[in-house]
Amino acid sequence: MAEAKKAQPTIAGTLSALRKSGAKIGLLTEAQFEETLKPRGLSTGNLSVDAITSIGGLPRGRVTELFGPPSSGKTTTALQAAALVQRAGRRVVFMDHERSLDERYLRALGVDPDLACEDGGPAFVYMQPRSLEEGANAVRGLLPFTDLVITDSVAAMVTENELEAKTGKAEFAARAKAMHQYMRQVTGPAAETNTALVFLNHVQEVIDTSPMGQQMKARGITRQTTPGGTALKFYASLRMSYKQIGNVRATRYDPVLNEEVSVPAQTKTLVTVVKNKVGNPFGQAEVRVRFGTGFSNEWSALDVLVRHGVVKKDTGGVFRFRDDTGVTPTASLADEGRLVHAEGLTYGTKTGLKDGTTWWVRGEDAVIALMERDAAFGSAATEAATKLIDGQGWDQKASEEEIAAAKAEESDDASTDVPALPENQMGDTSDLEQAFA
Repeated sequence: MAEAKKAQPTIAGTLSALRKSGAKIGLLTEAQFEETLKPRGLSTGNLSVDAITSIGGLPRGRVTELFGPPSSGKTTTALQAAALVQRAGRRVVFMDHERSLDERYLRALGVDPDLACEDGGPAFVYMQPRSLEEGANAVRGLLPFTDLVITDSVAAMVTENELEAKTGKAEFAARAKAMHQYMRQVTGPAAETNTALVFLNHVQEVIDTSPMGQQMKARGITRQTTPGGTALKFYASLRMSYKQIGNVRATRYDPVLNEEVSVPAQTKTLVTVVKNKVGNPFGQAEVRVRFGTGFSNEWSALDVLVRHGVVKKDTGGVFRFRDDTGVTPTASLADEGRLVHAEGLTYGTKTGLKDGTTWWVRGEDAVIALMERDAAFGSAATEAATKLIDGQGWDQKASEEEIAAAKAEESDDASTDVPALPENQMGDTSDLEQAFA
């Protein structure tokens, strides 16, 4: 008797067996598609950085790597995102492998380490892991209760084997191997809990002893890489490079010298998206990081408005704000000596003045100070810049014809400088000064 022919497996039977075993198979629902393939972003607190990510910030449920030299804004980006997560009543975990977090700076950026969530647990979980493995296991356990995990930094991570070994004796690529295992173990659970994983990393020079490498070094050509192997490069959905491009100096009183000195007050940083699986890559944004207070979002808004022509920047560092754009300072700041305006008169100081329908403000620092002091002005500027980035334009008070006519009138002017109002030629201004006393 012929042996019974063995039944061939079918696709329906195979899928049914896989579903019974717990495998997730089938088309995503609209909600699942939005969460999984179109992740939402956690804002970094800076509109320019949010814009270049394409999703408004650091992607939830994904891995992000921020790398660059020290004092370039990596920790500031992470902590300002943490402050916004806290403000929404969610939890943040900070793994401080470097042991370098400053509580004063933490609070200055808006993070409250003493705040509690609705479940009674701390809204800011701070931990100093002894080793890479200890920190990784702690993160895996906290994922179901956390919206944002910050690891500072990959360069400071040390494996258990390396920690126990004598100095000078280390296992080859121990950290890279551990990072690959960590990434394999954490990316899936992070996607399921919709937790954003942010890793801060440094850059280091590649030491190439080959003849070609020595020739490149002799020509001044150096290559850089990030510590920790290639795991983060592969698993990260978003990688952003931070590079210092200069400093902004300010005058400060030095108690040792007992005199005013010029010192760096802000860092100019170029942020570049080098990998983006949730949007367009290679976007760039120049930002200002103020020492001790974080991003200057006002500067970012002003930069966007100037580039889009909403605010005109003339020679001599003079900024013009037209009333018809809806982005103007208010006359209430006159008593601070920043701007002085009286109906029917044109009156100026060294900082700014108004004539007709245009505010003239001299100096970038003066504009930033006005935006910080005048909440309505700062809010209007930030909102207009955000709309321009999103391609929506800004709400204009005047019609397009009126604006075109105003621009044509401006182009006919012989000079674009601020009307000269030297103090020694203004005559008696005591009446005006009393009016604003």
